[in-house]
Amino acid sequence: MARIFFRSFLVLVLLTTAKAEEAGLSGSSGKELVVLTYNVENLFDVDRVAKFDDYVEIPDDPNSYGPLKLLGKLRGIGKVLQAIPGGQGPEILLLNEIEIDFTPESKVENYDEFLTKHAGTTAEKMLTTELTDELRGLPAEAWLIKHLEDIGLKGYRPAVGRDYPDPAGRDNIAQKNVVLSRLQILS
Repeated sequence: MARIFFRSFLVLVLLTTAKAEEAGLSGSSGKELVVLTYNVENLFDVDRVAKFDDYVEIPDDPNSYGPLKLLGKLRGIGKVLQAIPGGQGPEILLLNEIEIDFTPESKVENYDEFLTKHAGTTAEKMLTTELTDELRGLPAEAWLIKHLEDIGLKGYRPAVGRDYPDPAGRDNIAQKNVVLSRLQILS
């Protein structure tokens, strides 16, 4: 499994690097291509469905993993990324430990449409005063991308690793890897 992921990751990096060269972000252009790996340590969504009880919101329990905990994690990640050169964040961000989406019916198919739909609000408002069941279903990477847009780190689009639990129940995988890139990701 690790070999398959590594090979897939290597192919993705090579394809993205080729696209970076086209965009003039490497070689003799003098521009740097900043790539960052980041273990976001259990960035879970708030759909109340999780492999581990520690990440299921319990109503009336302020210590359970709910919207405010997610918002705190988003803020922390945002501050780290704003510290990257010029406050603009990296061009490519390789993330570990994002929750597999256990409610795939709410998957975001088109991030441009998603961001346009929610342009008049912020992830913070969406997680506090505007939270609905539809919003609860959003995958963790959608929350992160929206928050990054809100704080001026714009243009990230995801490439998501295996985003479903084993239907036969043979594994305990609860997390996935996600690549966020400002460069076009070739499939």
